[in-house]
Amino acid sequence: MKIKIPKNRNDLKQHLNDPLFKNAYFLMLSSVTFAGSGFFFWVIATRFYFTEEVASGSIAAMNLISMLLLLGFDISLVRYIPEREDKRELIKSYLTISLRMV
Repeated sequence: MKIKIPKNRNDLKQHLNDPLFKNAYFLMLSSVTFAGSGFFFWVIATRFYFTEEVASGSIAAMNLISMLLLLGFDISLVRYIPEREDKRELIKSYLTISLRMV
C-alpha cells in the first residue's frame, strides 16, 4: 500500500475523507488527549494538595503502564485490518496477547 503525501488542498481533503486515515488520526488524537489531561490533572492536584494525599499517583502510573502494554497494537489494527481477509483472527490474536500481559 503506497501512501501519497498530500501536496495541495484537494489532496488533503481526499486524504482526510479516507476512513482509514480518519480513524487513525482520531485514535492518535484520543491517546494524546488522554495522556495530556492526566498530566495536567496531576500537576493541578500536586499544587493544591499535600504529598500524602497525592500518593494515589500510583493510579496514574498504572494507567501509563497499561498504555505501554498495548505495544501499539491498537494503532496497528487500524493499519492491518483493511488488508486482511481473516479480520476476526487478527482481532482475536490482538485480544489474546493484550489480555495475557495484564
